[in-house]
Amino acid sequence: MMAIVIISFLVAILAPSVNRSIQLSQIVKTQTQIQNLERGLEAFKMENRFYPGQTEKTGRFHITAGGPSNTKNFEERGSEFLVRALWMSAGTTPSTPGTPDVLETWGTYSAPIITAFNEFKPFETNTAKPSAKTSDYSAFEKSMLITTDNNVDPKHVNAISDGFGKPMPILYFVADLSKDDLTQYDCADMNMAYPGAKVPVLSGADTPANRNTAFKNYMTAKGLWPKAKDRYVLIAPGMDRKYFQTSSTTKSDDVTN
Repeated sequence: MMAIVIISFLVAILAPSVNRSIQLSQIVKTQTQIQNLERGLEAFKMENRFYPGQTEKTGRFHITAGGPSNTKNFEERGSEFLVRALWMSAGTTPSTPGTPDVLETWGTYSAPIITAFNEFKPFETNTAKPSAKTSDYSAFEKSMLITTDNNVDPKHVNAISDGFGKPMPILYFVADLSKDDLTQYDCADMNMAYPGAKVPVLSGADTPANRNTAFKNYMTAKGLWPKAKDRYVLIAPGMDRKYFQTSSTTKSDDVTN
């Protein structure tokens, strides 16, 4: 009986430490993934002059028209947009081989989107751009994407995984080059199609304008501005599995670039 008591006591002491170690190892995976994305984003910019989603003409590229019923557009699925921009070998979706990838799906529903996308990504495959790029901008393997095998919300599938056992998307926000201050990040809704990734409004009505304000406040609180000026922000939810915890009583453990 005494042995059982001692074992139970040791388990009670060690279990939290083991769980903490597992969580910390997953955070390291998230940080490694973000560093890999940063390498890809810088390589993309070196070749194309802008980060994915930026253009000389409009400041930030917008895709708001067309798209299938689940609306795989840049404005609401920034993580998937980044997959397509950086990783050519991502190809078809891992859950359903042979189906169109993100850009092909956009093109199927709205041909002008293909043309617009190529205004800032001239190497992309289409009949007007014969010299298509076929290599990736940074290391890629299928495990970097969220799949149906991860037992997650279906709306998270094909986004960039944060590396946790039950992964959530690494979100991508890009600066609007037509502006020069924090309004570069009036783009809070870029990833709102992913459950949990809608920027919470702490006061006032839940409107796009108030979400933008809340996102800019979050960036300031996290020290992301001004280092993200003219650049981009990558955000993963951390160990609490929640994005954008910005209240005065809750400290955010989000993992960012």
